Amino acid sequence: MFAMVHGKEHSERKRMLSHVYSKTQVLSSATTRETTEAILYQRLLPIFQNSSDTDSAVEVLELNYAYAMDTFMAFQFGLSLASNFIQDIQKRKWYLNDFFSRRPYLFYITETPKLLSRLAKVGLHIVPQWVDAATDALESWNLDICDRAEHLLAQDREIPAVDYPVIYAQERAAMRKSYPGTTRLNTPRQDQSYPFRYEIASDMYDHNAAAHETSGDTLTYVYYEMSRNPVLQKRLRDELLTLNPPVAFPLADPGAIILADFKAVDGLPLLDAILMETLRLWVAVPGGQPRLTPYPSCSIAGYDNIPPNTKVQCYAYALHRNPKVYEEPEEWKPERWLDASAEKLTEMRRWFWAFGSGGRMCIGNNIAIHCESTLVSLSPICHHRRKDDANKAVSAMKMAIAGIYTNFTSEIFEHGDMTLADGFTAGPKGNRLNLKFKHV
Repeated sequence: MFAMVHGKEHSERKRMLSHVYSKTQVLSSATTRETTEAILYQRLLPIFQNSSDTDSAVEVLELNYAYAMDTFMAFQFGLSLASNFIQDIQKRKWYLNDFFSRRPYLFYITETPKLLSRLAKVGLHIVPQWVDAATDALESWNLDICDRAEHLLAQDREIPAVDYPVIYAQERAAMRKSYPGTTRLNTPRQDQSYPFRYEIASDMYDHNAAAHETSGDTLTYVYYEMSRNPVLQKRLRDELLTLNPPVAFPLADPGAIILADFKAVDGLPLLDAILMETLRLWVAVPGGQPRLTPYPSCSIAGYDNIPPNTKVQCYAYALHRNPKVYEEPEEWKPERWLDASAEKLTEMRRWFWAFGSGGRMCIGNNIAIHCESTLVSLSPICHHRRKDDANKAVSAMKMAIAGIYTNFTSEIFEHGDMTLADGFTAGPKGNRLNLKFKHV
């Protein structure tokens, strides 16, 4: 779905998955609650407790990639099949190295595939062979997890909520219902050991790849800004302590986790403002989102008769820095979301484009704030923007922020260049942020 050009094909695939990504489903899912409890209390918060106990720093950028991947994949495949990059550091480093080391070559792969093919025929390889090998390794890893999820569902037995592969199961069932009597669609691969193996695996890989990078970058900038503002940390902690129960750690009874109500966390105004402002200033997908104009022509921004199949792009980075909408646009100011009039807030939300808009709007916008998986579609199609409050669902990202700043203070120990890198997706140029945490 991520790269489907034609609107009809894209909308059909999106409908297959939209229910499982809905706010109602995300908030009510037993899988969401149980996997969040396990990852937050058993994997993530102990790392910050260790930082406090040993007065040591934590490199949070890579850790945030791990947390984002683990939380999303737990909803995607269930906890038993999902990654455990928080604790399995060796596997985490393998994945992130293969994933990010290919980045300098992605322009040629996505924008000049015909040129690459022609040059290869005469022995010229702009993209090194190890890039293809890394891609193959990542795809094989994802395909293996899909195969195991298929095996789990094929057994036709009751699966505990914490291990249920929610997203995989939804697409699996929808594909079989929508295309009865066939086992594959457009893939040339013939070795489909079960129906739609490669079609589903392709979608599953796109979804979790989008999840870990954008979420990890956003969380990193939240912690960076909060660590520079101890007064705001105190204000947020006071707000978080109004939860009943609060996200307390460590637990008096480790066997009795009582997680704060998702809707209550979602309703915390300062927490929401902090996340909104981070997504605005440090937008995880600042690059152009290409679309193709429709047949026979269209009008955009006052320009008429634009011919079909013209490539047009919009940039969240630019939209979020319109000084007429966001005063002092280069400043991180969560209070702009708290102090604005109703009219001003409506205008800011209309220009807020962290998840795109319209038919190609990020399908994961609720998990994007829930598990912060900003699956911003690359699919090129011209669309009309619509007002959409896509960021009100409580999130595993919000739960991480709540868990940390209920229990710890953070301060900067050392960091690289925190300027946004230049790319479609972007984290800090310096690629590291080391923080120290102190238990309150």
